[in-house]
Amino acid sequence: MLKVVRTIWPLFFGLFLLALAIGVQNSLLGLRASIEKFDITVTGFIMSGYFIGFLFGSTQGAKFIKKVGHVRTFGALTALASISILVHAVFVLPSVWFVMRVFTGLAMSGIYVVAESWLNHAANEKNRGQILSIYMIIMMLGFFAGQFLLNLAAPESFELFGLISILVSFAAIPILITVTPSPEIEQTPSVSIRKLFQWTSFGLIGIFIINICDAMLFGMAAVYAATIGLSILELSYFIAAFIFGGLLLQWPIGYLSDRIDRNIVITLVSGAAAISAYFCTLQSKDDFLSLLIFSTLLGGFLLPLYALFIALANDYMRPEKIVAASSTIVLVGGMGAATGPLISAVMMDYIGPQGFYWGIGALCFVVFAIGLYRVFFHSYIPEEDRHEFSIYAGYAVAPVVHSELDSQ
Repeated sequence: MLKVVRTIWPLFFGLFLLALAIGVQNSLLGLRASIEKFDITVTGFIMSGYFIGFLFGSTQGAKFIKKVGHVRTFGALTALASISILVHAVFVLPSVWFVMRVFTGLAMSGIYVVAESWLNHAANEKNRGQILSIYMIIMMLGFFAGQFLLNLAAPESFELFGLISILVSFAAIPILITVTPSPEIEQTPSVSIRKLFQWTSFGLIGIFIINICDAMLFGMAAVYAATIGLSILELSYFIAAFIFGGLLLQWPIGYLSDRIDRNIVITLVSGAAAISAYFCTLQSKDDFLSLLIFSTLLGGFLLPLYALFIALANDYMRPEKIVAASSTIVLVGGMGAATGPLISAVMMDYIGPQGFYWGIGALCFVVFAIGLYRVFFHSYIPEEDRHEFSIYAGYAVAPVVHSELDSQ
């Protein structure tokens, strides 16, 4: 595994810088929206723009890779993300911010398609969970460190927006000058949502739901913190607590999932996340330490689930399908994530600030319930017994929203 890590370190370094930028950007926009007195629902709509952009980027990412390669695609999309953040500082208008969030989401979606297809191509069945866990650890380290960049300048100033743009631009350098070999670009048929659902229904459903939860967390945590009256420094620690929890448990959970049935690990972890979210609803800013502790636990159990579901989905795909399937996976995740901030905003409007936690907890419980069903009624099938269209799914293929990928 160390050999694989050494060959793809420029990708990891570039992703760290991007995560650093996106981490501070999400919190900055949520905080600035509160300062500008944007309505919570309007803020949720703005933050959803990022994930709506995912829907467009995920359908185009594989196409860009096939046409110009991984490296050039990465460079072009980082340039788009760098430009978009600067526009936020120039035009402080909800409509403009929404459009720029769409562009940022489009760029990052394509970048994730490049990164995840590259990583999955380099990994194999025995180390995939660990490689993807390293990927998530690096991303979360960037998100974690990014929270404290909020304290370098006033959120009303231009400085933080300029810093984010610099970080995004710099992230492209190690990739553009790397001599690391990228995956061969093969003209393979695209993988539709329907086909992917047949191969790995639980994996696809989980990716959809967990992306809703992650979007709630990263899109609305800063709004929640501002609503309950946390200072900028407290806000930094509050959001960093989620990410710190993910950092602590990402590797051990990923390692465990490579040793036993991933369905069992996912079920236990999602149940723990639901319980943690419930205890978070009982906390307040008056006991800030307890709020941090339970938020750390929630992040620790919630954030590793994305990597687990990606690994589960890729367990049921042939190597030549991975690049095309990565695009579909990001698309499905984007479809879920696009609704996350809006759902959270509506719940916060009607329930109060604690609706932020109730939404995440309820969805994690749904994953837990589905996981229990899988564990008791559909046992794990060894790799040598799998077929391209696996009956392991255990669900009838219901009508789905077809993407552009379905028609290819």
